[in-house]
Amino acid sequence: MKLKCVLLWISIFLIGTGSSGQSKKDIRTYNIHSTTETTIEYKNGEERLRYTSEVLRFNSKGDWIEKTTYKKDGSLKKSVKREYDKRVLMEESLEVPGESAKDAKPATEPSYERITYEYHRDRLMEERVLDREGKVLKTKHYTYNRFGDKITEIEKNKKGEIVETERFEYDRKGLRTVKYTYNDKVELIEENRYAYE
Repeated sequence: MKLKCVLLWISIFLIGTGSSGQSKKDIRTYNIHSTTETTIEYKNGEERLRYTSEVLRFNSKGDWIEKTTYKKDGSLKKSVKREYDKRVLMEESLEVPGESAKDAKPATEPSYERITYEYHRDRLMEERVLDREGKVLKTKHYTYNRFGDKITEIEKNKKGEIVETERFEYDRKGLRTVKYTYNDKVELIEENRYAYE
């Protein structure tokens, strides 16, 4: 029971700090109020579709307080709102259109999967998703530039084969500007561009 509680709090912490792609310090330093993620899908090297996929809104402390995710057609996929008290996450609410409250699963609800994390100093290097028996379902490996910004995220299946690779680019201030997603054949399948206000 204690282990489940610790894993739950670690998940909440990682979700809370890693979702925006920028550190809380960057968000405060550059007075960023929101981040918009635009997704560009490719097929055979040609742009196929462009849409706003996610909008994050931040409080003055750099914590995200609202996360709105959109479907490809522009309709609302889900909306998550957070409330803090003295920088501590107190409440998170999830709204999924077309589903009743009992059908929607909040991000903090534990699942049958267990996630383990491996760090080098303060940087996440590997994330493993395990089943109940402890067998690896998938892994993610991370690399960083000299400033500590994540530059690649490589996802592998249970056989150790690369399923997807994400590559990140940053501007001179260290703000993420682009995320490229490649399939197992190293073909560009998606491009996400970030705008800050």
